[in-house]
Amino acid sequence: MFQNYFKIAVRVLRRNKNITFINIAGLAVGMVCAALILLYVRHELSYDQYHVNKKNIYRLITGVQGAAYQAIAKVPGAWGIMAERNLPEVQSAVRFVFSSETLVSHGEKRFYESGGFYADSTVFQVFSFSLIQGNPKTALTRPNTIIVTKNFAEKYFGKEEALGQTLKFDNQNEYEITAVVSNIPTNSHFTFDYLVSMATYTNPRRDDWQWNQYYTYLLLNDGASPEDVTAKFSTMLRTHIDEKLAADYTPSLQSLTDIHLYSNLFREIQANSDITSIYLISAVGFFVLLIACVNFMNLTTARATTRAKEVGVRKVSGASRTHLIKQFLSESMLISIIAAIIAVVSIELLLPVFNLLTGRQLTFDYFNEKLFLLGFFGLAAIVGVVSGWYPAFVLSSFNPSKTLKGKSGGAYGVWLRKSLVVVQFAISAILMIATGVIYNQLEFIQNKKLGFNEEQLVVIPMRGNGMREKSESIKRELLNHPNVVSVAASGNLPGGGDWGIPYEPEGIPLDRVPPMRELVVDYDFVKTFEMEMAAGRTFSHEFSTDASAYIINEEAARQLGWNDPIGKMISMPNVKREKAPVIGVLKDFHFRSMREKISPIMLFIPPQSWFNIFTVRVRPQNISQTLAFLEKIWNQFDPSHPFAYTFFDEDFARLHQAEEQMAKLLGYMAGLAIFIACMGLFGLSAFTAEQRTKEIGVRKILGASTGNIVALLSKDFTRLAFAGFLVAVPLAYYAMNRWLENFAYRVEIGAGVFIAVGVVAVIIAWLTVSFQSIKAASANPINALKYE
Repeated sequence: MFQNYFKIAVRVLRRNKNITFINIAGLAVGMVCAALILLYVRHELSYDQYHVNKKNIYRLITGVQGAAYQAIAKVPGAWGIMAERNLPEVQSAVRFVFSSETLVSHGEKRFYESGGFYADSTVFQVFSFSLIQGNPKTALTRPNTIIVTKNFAEKYFGKEEALGQTLKFDNQNEYEITAVVSNIPTNSHFTFDYLVSMATYTNPRRDDWQWNQYYTYLLLNDGASPEDVTAKFSTMLRTHIDEKLAADYTPSLQSLTDIHLYSNLFREIQANSDITSIYLISAVGFFVLLIACVNFMNLTTARATTRAKEVGVRKVSGASRTHLIKQFLSESMLISIIAAIIAVVSIELLLPVFNLLTGRQLTFDYFNEKLFLLGFFGLAAIVGVVSGWYPAFVLSSFNPSKTLKGKSGGAYGVWLRKSLVVVQFAISAILMIATGVIYNQLEFIQNKKLGFNEEQLVVIPMRGNGMREKSESIKRELLNHPNVVSVAASGNLPGGGDWGIPYEPEGIPLDRVPPMRELVVDYDFVKTFEMEMAAGRTFSHEFSTDASAYIINEEAARQLGWNDPIGKMISMPNVKREKAPVIGVLKDFHFRSMREKISPIMLFIPPQSWFNIFTVRVRPQNISQTLAFLEKIWNQFDPSHPFAYTFFDEDFARLHQAEEQMAKLLGYMAGLAIFIACMGLFGLSAFTAEQRTKEIGVRKILGASTGNIVALLSKDFTRLAFAGFLVAVPLAYYAMNRWLENFAYRVEIGAGVFIAVGVVAVIIAWLTVSFQSIKAASANPINALKYE
């Protein structure tokens, strides 16, 4: 029986080649989108799932009273040690501290590396990183020892065994390689190239109870409650630090597997995704596949009238409705399976492009993805059943006596076809509107004045104390080139590098002091970044007291309640800065992404040892020559470190990289949705023109022009496209308004984007239909009257 169904299905599909091609192509495109998005979603949901103890691993985080953030992903180093030693529920703890970018060398190989951490020796007790060589219990117990990944080892040693070898850091310290681990999976909320033993970390504040610099993870015993551990930890904290200070902290535990999609804390170890993006991308993939299914249903239902006699003959010959449903479902299943095969083959070709759009490193292994392939073809079968069920239901319900008399039942499914066309264009319009709003927001971000000039700034990291001590001499040398406008040294930069040092402003109780961020800069920083003063003046060598003075922004003055901030006193006891005056107020500038409101920030001049960066403003002419000059001066002062630089505007633009990726992905998906919808519309318009062949011939003989015929055949589909647009408007407006709420500074959703999308939708529909309409209208009316 099945073989018979299959043979008939193949014959029917071959007889209607155009419709078959449209159905298969549309479903294949929809399935490719669905498959790629399924791979992406699976990858996002798999973060940190490979750790054996994943259910019992928690990150220790804390809120800080008066801070410019709700919670921070780092805690003081002593907290993790205290938890491990004093809480019976805690089986083990491990801490990580960023290792700053440094020059790593072995023989002739020298590279700047920034993918490292200092880590406790308990790292393998908590995490399931795959060890290739070395002893997990002793690998990080001694000072000056290091664990490296396989790729990192091959980078410096090639095929030579790395275990027991040494690497030199910053031309000074030599670290012995005590273990080699497999490359850290990309579905980890943090990755690394190497881990240096925590015993090597010599920062004088390493045991400070209030210095939030450690990413701390706790492995709890089976059955231990994270809520109970949090409560006990808060109580215990009060026994180690002053109760008043302890009250400022609200520590809590965060499940390891929740971090990637549910955490957006201050100072995250690496940028996370969020569950909202997963929902959005999943919905987009579903909608594109839905449009493909709608195409299939529309075209199959529309063709039902041409198979009415076939149905009548089959029923008269004894075929039951169940047999007919099985026959028609076998046709839709065959189309779906063929489309699925094409889609699976296409994944390999399109995956690199998709990885560029999403910023991921997704892979697809045909031989090791049996479960995925089984699920995908299962989805294809479901798509085939869902897409073919209604057409099968319509075709099998025809009355044999009527169909054999020529009454085809053409009214069946007309209302559904029109409704589904509206749905198609509504989904397409929503995606187009969403893409337009996101692009408008990105353009707004790119064009909005930041409060300083971010262009033509070259950022050069300092290497070693020698560069810091000679910073003024280096600046003078750099200024000798005519294309160098100004040079500044600083410890950090706008763009997320701001610090949070406690401060005490004059006349304000400590419990009412607003949170403040800091940039540590030199005398020329404000000039180099071309920031604007709202009041007072910038730092100047002419005033010896400026070395201890402060500059604040307008928002800081507002939140401090200082109508006239000039001369107000500020101190920083934690870094031994005595009271000093505010000498200037900067106009507000963006030092974080547009998602965040401008908050209070303060600039001051630190000791030279705090400096890490040179920022050089250059003229746009002869950039390559200017960079060559910068490298020459660098080599004169520090020949032991290779010259390296970045452009500030490129670094700052990365704050909105996720939005750019989302805009590109939505843009492509919207294009595919429109393409699939147009394929279906093309098929429907061809069928409609075919059904009205005699009518067109009669109208032409009676004097109707080609334009009249085109308008007649196009107006119904144009109306449906416009109706779909009207359905999309309120839905898209609501969704994009919610999305824009994530930005403190955002565009208003004006009528322009809706009008543009509406016009485009109608034009696309009209152009798609008009091709068949013109073809039908241009045909010889004599041939039309002989039709059938």
